[in-house]
Amino acid sequence: MPANTSIFHGRYSIVAKLASIITGPSPQHVCLLGPGGIGKTSTALAVMEHPDVRTYFTDQLVWVPCVKATSFSIFLDTLHTSLGIATKSVNPLNDILSHLKGLSVPIVLLLDNFETPWNVNESEVEGVLRKLRKSSHITLFITMRSSTPPCADLPWVPINLQAVDAAAARDIYVEYQQNSRDDPALPRLLALIGHMPLAIKLLARLSTVTGLSAEQLIEGYNKEGTRMLGQGPDAENNIDICMSLSVYSSRMKAHPNAFTLLCMLSMLPVGTSYQTLSRWWAKGMPNLAGMLDVLRSTSLVEATGTTFFVLPVIQRYIRHPSRFLDWVRVCMIESACSFLKEHRPSSCARSKSIMKSLSSESNNLEAVLLTATADPRIIRYGLLRLARYQRHHQPRLDVIEHSLKLANDIDDKIVQAGIHYWHGQILSILGHRGRALHAYTQALPLYQFVSDRRSSVNCRLALARMMRHIRMEPFAVQQENLVAAQGDCDRIGDDRLSARCLVQRGALYAFYGRPVLALQMLLQAEPILALDSYRHSYCSRKISQAYMSLEDYDSAHQWATSAFEEIANLGAATAYAAAASNLGRLYHRFDKYEEAIRSMRRCQEMYASLGRPLPSYYLFIMGLALVGAERTTDGRRVLDEALRMLPSEEGRSDYIICWQFILHRADNQMVGPTPDEMAALRRRYPGPTIIDTILSPSFSIHSLPTLFRCL
Repeated sequence: MPANTSIFHGRYSIVAKLASIITGPSPQHVCLLGPGGIGKTSTALAVMEHPDVRTYFTDQLVWVPCVKATSFSIFLDTLHTSLGIATKSVNPLNDILSHLKGLSVPIVLLLDNFETPWNVNESEVEGVLRKLRKSSHITLFITMRSSTPPCADLPWVPINLQAVDAAAARDIYVEYQQNSRDDPALPRLLALIGHMPLAIKLLARLSTVTGLSAEQLIEGYNKEGTRMLGQGPDAENNIDICMSLSVYSSRMKAHPNAFTLLCMLSMLPVGTSYQTLSRWWAKGMPNLAGMLDVLRSTSLVEATGTTFFVLPVIQRYIRHPSRFLDWVRVCMIESACSFLKEHRPSSCARSKSIMKSLSSESNNLEAVLLTATADPRIIRYGLLRLARYQRHHQPRLDVIEHSLKLANDIDDKIVQAGIHYWHGQILSILGHRGRALHAYTQALPLYQFVSDRRSSVNCRLALARMMRHIRMEPFAVQQENLVAAQGDCDRIGDDRLSARCLVQRGALYAFYGRPVLALQMLLQAEPILALDSYRHSYCSRKISQAYMSLEDYDSAHQWATSAFEEIANLGAATAYAAAASNLGRLYHRFDKYEEAIRSMRRCQEMYASLGRPLPSYYLFIMGLALVGAERTTDGRRVLDEALRMLPSEEGRSDYIICWQFILHRADNQMVGPTPDEMAALRRRYPGPTIIDTILSPSFSIHSLPTLFRCL
């Protein structure tokens, strides 16, 4: 039995479990399954070194290295040699069985890398296994690159070995490379390789020899892939050799379509279901179920529930240009576009099922489409459709910024305009308002150049929202923009689009302190938008805010509740959060602070589902509600967090200055505003009432909820 590695973490519970299985009152046969590099051999050897195993089997622990047993005769020779049988007749199998039958003590045979002889000559090797299992004193312990044990009808205890967890991965790496203990990029490096033990060991050794930091290794791995870890002489020290034993196994060679399917799955980072494979990604592939079975039997594809996926290290190995089938990439991009064409979000009864399908495949669609080149058709029907979905449900910039890079290489003004428009949409959701405004100003002249009035109106409406948020343009400029949009609507003759213009004009008037005029426009638009739940909810929210300005809180609550309930059924995350925050703000006005806190918690949960922190304005509402509920310590902590977030959000310089001073003043009434702070207060809050309240000698943190009702 060879000595195991001295660096061993994250497998102690599974080692103890396996030791108890093979030394219990009725010892059972074990099959340890998993892909190459996952740590099957080291785990099996650790089991052999377990004190209970050593005691139970005394010195009858036999390691049979099957990795080079590429024929049935070599397998028998390897087993014969490992058992230390002195004589060899013309029938080595009889020698082996006779030797084992003559033993009077329990013995364990560790058949390591058993997939090699099994894949070469399954029927004859199966016969040997069945004969070995007839002896009650023989315990078989097999390690194998597969997802299913050999002779599936036999009562094995199959264990599918997974990658180690993040903590164990770090312990392994640090024990090899002790200087990396405090490297902040180490968790990202280990996640990049999926916490696979062999890859961890090789990266740590590489770092030790070269002195490369985790960040430098990430950069190198992203560029070179597994080739970076392919310098060793054998499978234990070379990832490429380790992977090749499975990829170029006899079973894979016998089924060429299995490699094609593996290339497809290697482009899908979160895996997919059989149904989605058969209908979209691998549509038309003959014997798809059979090819999946081949990939599972070689442990090149894993399965969790109904999802089939490829481990990160195997993905990188397959995706190397020397191995990957480039025509597969083209087919996958076409499949992504077809999927997005079929799964266009709508307000119909199918919308929820469409959203569910898009949500499950969104990361896969992104990974595939990020490999696309400058093809206007692919950008329009793939990248921009995905960007539109992400804007509402998973806002991030990768897809739209990839489109932006491709924009210079195409001569299609409509597509270029769409890229800038959706870039602005996602930037605005992420709080980058200045950049969003710039994106819209780039899109608008392109839409006008191609005389696309409808898209021009949409762009102007987006511009109106950004101008209002940033306050960079005076009221007259903002009004002129919306009047131009209304003029285009009149020429188009689209009542619903005209209603959306009215909503933005109403929002503008409400923002500048003219709620009566705002309400007239909003109530005029509301019935026209009744069939568009998303925009109707937005209109209802603006009506609620107008009534709030008029201090008609019952009407405000009615419209705010209606807006929230309507958007809750659509699954639009950011719109849901906005409607919930509107309710929270209203509850704050009623001094119903606990209800306000619950509404803001809904916002927080929705943003957390998107992997994003709650925006500063929402945090301010929550913090002030906590103060109002006499949870002052928690409230102040949340307000400080909101204040820390403000510098990262564009278009809020006066807002930052004002709230920094307000919170400072709440802590210390002796503090007065600097000239810059007073100028910001006057710009932000014209008129003496609010400023007088802030500068009052009795102003304190407990004054903040009352102040908020006036803002």
